[in-house]
Amino acid sequence: MSAPELTLLIPGLFDSSTEAAAAGIEAAPGLARLLARADARPTGDAGFDAALFRLYGQPAVGPRDEYPVAPLTWLFDSGGAPATGYWLRADPVHLRAGQDRVMMADDPPWLTREEAIELCREINAHFEGRGLQLIAPTGARWYLRLPQPPSVRFTHLAAVQGQDVHPHLPQGEGGRDWRRWLNEIQMLLHASEINRKRVARGQPEVNSVWFWGGGELPAAAARRYTVVWGDDPLAGGLALNAGTAVRPLPADASAWLATAGDGHHLAVVSGSGAMWRSDPNLSGKVIRLLEARWTGPLWSSLRAGRVSALTIGVGGGLDYHITPKSARRWWRRAKPLATYS
Repeated sequence: MSAPELTLLIPGLFDSSTEAAAAGIEAAPGLARLLARADARPTGDAGFDAALFRLYGQPAVGPRDEYPVAPLTWLFDSGGAPATGYWLRADPVHLRAGQDRVMMADDPPWLTREEAIELCREINAHFEGRGLQLIAPTGARWYLRLPQPPSVRFTHLAAVQGQDVHPHLPQGEGGRDWRRWLNEIQMLLHASEINRKRVARGQPEVNSVWFWGGGELPAAAARRYTVVWGDDPLAGGLALNAGTAVRPLPADASAWLATAGDGHHLAVVSGSGAMWRSDPNLSGKVIRLLEARWTGPLWSSLRAGRVSALTIGVGGGLDYHITPKSARRWWRRAKPLATYS
């Protein structure tokens, strides 16, 4: 059996807001050596979503706001249920009112599935007969299925987090109707008993939803990976659409190697960027954990030939590709990680 090849995506690793970008090799010597001896390859990716579409041979055409995220993440969240028609994400969010603007929180409020189902039930009862029926397969990701694409432009959720929402509200021919529906939803959520209980517990209100990621399910891409590992819903949805198995991310690289077998694998270490945004003081701990569980063991495995090739995607429009042969480039000295940010 031949050694497996791995593409490892670590979204948010070199966000400029993180201390990890300024860390030296003492924090992650395996990662620093991997990057120093790898071949840097420009990708042209404008963000994590674009990277995933490219890896599946489906370059996202048009601006980021037009990526058909919703039908793909629905595949993952629903366990492969049909995704015919036009799908739209309607994710629960927390808005903060200021003197002259309304800001979206950096991170979405955490909801139980039961809270999500009840809030969607209240909203759906209000909109009965108007074609708006929210579906909540998870606490964090809600959906709308529409009979046809709306004449509206929506803004990607990630582009609005931490920003004033007003410039990003639905625009276009049908934008006025969608903005009015948003106002109605916000009033319903404000009056909900679920939110009163959340406030009493010191939790942020779910005081709006955000429509984004609309589209129809793209044609199935060629099967590029043996297995996709991780719980990222877009990576999982692209895998399911291509007929690829999706499995939970193992605890570390050693556990992955023990079960992977041969072939080309894709693993997504998700959540790191969100952790760094929420508390920059965590970044040192996160990168040390990443080094102990993944990049350190992968460096050792690559040098020993137990991994045939490794591609690390960290964002910023570059991938880093390394093989056992290029790992022996001893003259390429490891540099502070800030060099790669």
